[in-house]
Amino acid sequence: MPLNREQKQAIVEKVSAAARTAVSVVIADATGVPVNELTKLRREARAAQVYLHVVRNTLLARALAGSEFEQVNPHLAGSSLVALAQAHPGAGARLFVDFAKRNNNFNIKYFVFEGKFHEGSEMSAVSYDISKFKCRLKLIRNFGYGQASFQDAPLYPGWQHFSLPPRII
Repeated sequence: MPLNREQKQAIVEKVSAAARTAVSVVIADATGVPVNELTKLRREARAAQVYLHVVRNTLLARALAGSEFEQVNPHLAGSSLVALAQAHPGAGARLFVDFAKRNNNFNIKYFVFEGKFHEGSEMSAVSYDISKFKCRLKLIRNFGYGQASFQDAPLYPGWQHFSLPPRII
């Protein structure tokens, strides 16, 4: 069913509003994935604070224009399922990696993380690194190293002030 101009503008505004507050974007091809599986993915995305939308490439390109995720526009081709992580940069990555393990037809195309464009093949390494960093930070917090400096620290690898005090024997 074709969309009229007002409907297209509404989609572009909705996606661009989500892109303005997003910390990372992941784009995948969900062609061939059963609808009930996509419904489960949407439920998981809402729980993880990830905005998920199937959108036409031309509308997605217009929505991302002027944002930090604009660099994906030249690569848009085929069916696009976009995930915009609102809270944690690795939320969309982990969500899609876990979903791809359960569904062979799900293909992660590319993503933008910390302002850098990446191919989908690099996704599992990045999602693992984010989780590993978060675990290390929790471990340091539990041992009481520099609790005051870690309280308000963001939990992603882009944070450059991560160091341990020298070990005392």
